[in-house]
Amino acid sequence: MGEIVSSREIYAEPQRVYDACRSIDLHVRLARPIGGQALGGRTTGLSEQGDATHWSARFFGMKFRLETTITLADPPWALDETMTRGLFRQFGHRYRIRSLDGRSLLTDRFYFQCPAGWLGQLVARWILLPRLRRAQEVRMDGLKLFCESGEAEIG
Repeated sequence: MGEIVSSREIYAEPQRVYDACRSIDLHVRLARPIGGQALGGRTTGLSEQGDATHWSARFFGMKFRLETTITLADPPWALDETMTRGLFRQFGHRYRIRSLDGRSLLTDRFYFQCPAGWLGQLVARWILLPRLRRAQEVRMDGLKLFCESGEAEIG
């Protein structure tokens, strides 16, 4: 299984960070470099517990589709998004937010497991993990910038 853990100290209140993490519109905006789109289910606004979204993105010139569901919503401290349908055996985000005296610490544990046994493990380790790590760091930087920008519209 591949796992990427990223943290950012964000000069914003925990509720703003939580809302940014569950914003479909912000997710799509930050996923432009990989052609990320919300195609079905909840496609706009702020996700709630039980909401499903059908996603599409482009990696290595190929289009991938998957469906994720919000499996845990504990505002403003925790949000889990889990793949319920798609190419991976497992795929998800576990967002955790802590209050730090006027700012927040956001930690995202992104995990995935490829199909195809040992071959999938090799592909995950040597090909997917480095690229997904870069994409995850860019996403976390985007969340931080958005939360600190004071831009009013989240959802």
